[in-house]
Amino acid sequence: MEQSAKNQRLPTAAQALARAQRSFDDLVRHQHNTLDFRDKFPYVLELLIRVSALIDKESRGQRTPGFSTWWPTAAVRFKDEITAARNAELKEYESLTGADVQVVITERSGTVPDDAVPVDGPVVTVAWRFVGGPLDKQPVLPLLGQFLTDVGQLLQDAEDYLAERKQ
Repeated sequence: MEQSAKNQRLPTAAQALARAQRSFDDLVRHQHNTLDFRDKFPYVLELLIRVSALIDKESRGQRTPGFSTWWPTAAVRFKDEITAARNAELKEYESLTGADVQVVITERSGTVPDDAVPVDGPVVTVAWRFVGGPLDKQPVLPLLGQFLTDVGQLLQDAEDYLAERKQ
C-alpha cells in the first residue's frame, strides 16, 4: 500500500527503504561483475539494517500504546545474520560471499539437420552464495530480496500502529 508523503509518520525510514530498494536493484544488475558486486554488497546490507533503526528513532515522541506494545516484539527474519554479514564486510573487511559461475556452451548437433539449438555462444550464469557465518550456503540475492520485503512490511506495520490502524 503506497502512502503519500503527507500521511507518512516515518518519512526518513521510508526514504531509507526506497534507497535500499534502489541499491538492491543495482546489486542485481551487477551480479555478473565480481568487483562491482563486492563493492556494492556491504552497502545494501547497511541500508537494509538502517531502516529498522530509523523506525525506532523516528517513532519516538509519536508512539501509540499499540506501537509501544508491538515494537519490542517486532522481528524481521535474518536481521541478526544480516547484521553479522554487514559487520564482517564493512568492519572486518572479510567477504562472506562467493560466486558459483556456470558456463554452458551450446552448439548445433551435426547429426540432426533440423536441430533448433542456437549457436549464440556461451551462456554464463552467476549465483552468489554466503560462505561461512550463519547464512553459509544460502543464496545471497533471494535472501536479500526477502529481507527487503520483510523490512518493507515492518515499516508498513509501524506506520499502521502509529496511525492507529492497528491496535
